[in-house]
Amino acid sequence: MSIECLCRPVFGPQRDGGQDALWAVSGFLGCAGQTLLTADNGVPVLLVGLGPAHEVDAASLREAAALASQVLKHVESATWDFEALSALALSSGKIAQIIAEGAILGSSEAGDTRWLGPDHQTGPWSLGLAIGHATLRARQLVNSPANVLTPAGFARYCERTGKEHGLTVRVRNQNELVSLGFGGILAIGGGSKEPSLLVEVTHEGIHAKPDLSLVGKGVTFDSGGLSLKSADDMIGMKHDMAGAAAVFEAMTLLPLLAPKLHVKAYIPLVENLPGPGAARPGDVVTMRSGHTVEILNTDFEGRVIVADALAYAAEEGPAAIIDLATLTNAAVRALGERTAGLMSNDKHLEELVRQAAESSNEPVWALPMPGYLSEQLKSDIADYKNFPGTANARALTAAMFLRAFVPDGIPWAHLDIAGPAWAAEPYGLTSKGGTGFGVRLLADLFQSTTPRTPE
Repeated sequence: MSIECLCRPVFGPQRDGGQDALWAVSGFLGCAGQTLLTADNGVPVLLVGLGPAHEVDAASLREAAALASQVLKHVESATWDFEALSALALSSGKIAQIIAEGAILGSSEAGDTRWLGPDHQTGPWSLGLAIGHATLRARQLVNSPANVLTPAGFARYCERTGKEHGLTVRVRNQNELVSLGFGGILAIGGGSKEPSLLVEVTHEGIHAKPDLSLVGKGVTFDSGGLSLKSADDMIGMKHDMAGAAAVFEAMTLLPLLAPKLHVKAYIPLVENLPGPGAARPGDVVTMRSGHTVEILNTDFEGRVIVADALAYAAEEGPAAIIDLATLTNAAVRALGERTAGLMSNDKHLEELVRQAAESSNEPVWALPMPGYLSEQLKSDIADYKNFPGTANARALTAAMFLRAFVPDGIPWAHLDIAGPAWAAEPYGLTSKGGTGFGVRLLADLFQSTTPRTPE
């Protein structure tokens, strides 16, 4: 028997006595976080509490849709009563997209429920479904064991999935990285039997140069290298590629969200292991940019591979560059486990990212890069050192290290997602494990970005 259900939003709290007996017995008042499964003329109806209408925003509506999805995992198809949402201060299209996102993100797996909206195949509803599924795929990548999602395994996934979404994917192998001078990527990945790789993903737009370039940190496992982590700290280090996962899955949305944008992503993929070819503390490597870096601590590996990719991305003259990286524990200590650190060399780009974070409900907090801290980047024998030598301000000095590899004149923003990339316990839209943080933020940014003016 086919099981269908209607989700009916209810604003509350309703205390006027107008509810039926089932409402009264259950204590359902229409408050946020409340649901009640009932029936209307024999048709299953899930009442979904939203709280006062004037307090409902995009974030709370998305979470209500996710809650409904969790309750209705067992049904074959479900739809929402959109007419009841006309009182909200959101456009009908935005409401449809938000509910579709929440419906997909309500569980750690897409499940068998077919969610139906006002436009089943096109428009905001289908965009919301696509964003939800892209976020789920990013979560699944982050949750994959490191012996399965090796650099080569990740690259194969990008090739296969990129093709399915109309993207151009090129994988640069280790020999190419040597000939192209990616000394940072090669040094960090040198201790593993798995070759280091660089994945380039392109969505062609209407102009030759990228409107935006993205870089995602892809350390598929981080042991710390010769600067070995403790056994406890090594647990969970399969998720040190969460930035790469978010960047790649966001790219798959471009044909739907922003077909005119020219966006290119660069994903360095390495394992950081203490094998025979591992970088030694004190080694000096020459980066793609030509700068030299003294590697004093091999567990400060993320900034080294991301810096190589940033310099390479800058060579195409993009209008802006954004990188996502699980970079520092300092960002987690400063901002907690649900907020990313945002650092930028351009106030306008910083504001665009901040707005996208607010709209997508993937929170960020802007942090400074004070000039006096640049002393911590200076090496006695190279242009820079990767280890600041002090426990203070490490999220800031990590960002400042990256900034040094972005040429003047190119707007750049760095998102340190070490906290929100992983959830020890589920909350809101987020399941336990990989969160897919950054996919929705980038999706929102794509929708609000205007293609550059031709030169």
